[in-house]
Amino acid sequence: MLRCYLLGHDASSVVDQLLAVELYVELVANGRGVRLWEEALRQDIYLGSDAFIERTQRRLQQRASMTREIPKTQRSKPKTVPRSFDDRHSRDESMRRAYVDGAMNMSQIAATTGLSVSRVSRVIARLEAQANQSARVWEECRVL
Repeated sequence: MLRCYLLGHDASSVVDQLLAVELYVELVANGRGVRLWEEALRQDIYLGSDAFIERTQRRLQQRASMTREIPKTQRSKPKTVPRSFDDRHSRDESMRRAYVDGAMNMSQIAATTGLSVSRVSRVIARLEAQANQSARVWEECRVL
């Protein structure tokens, strides 16, 4: 199957098989340094396009008895960059909204913004602390 993918047709001869091996070696060599887990992993288990994820999920839905065993994040539709990343909000607030709304995890936000996961985590934590403090102050004012 992989040989067919690499060649674009069945590997029907020894020459085709050797060519497929060379193409595979080249494919692996080109992948060195690629940060798949940090940048390309989607919904906890998928490495692929939205179309691939949707095809895979359709196949799984046909096996309804199995879907109960698959976590919700892996069954949900692929996430796109959320509407919270727009010009109306600051970058930091957009990151917080994307995370809190569940549209993206911190690794996805980091990949989208070009920041480290650690930095994204600190920004979100700071904004959440500010929001919690504002809520406490508001509650205190209501009591008075």
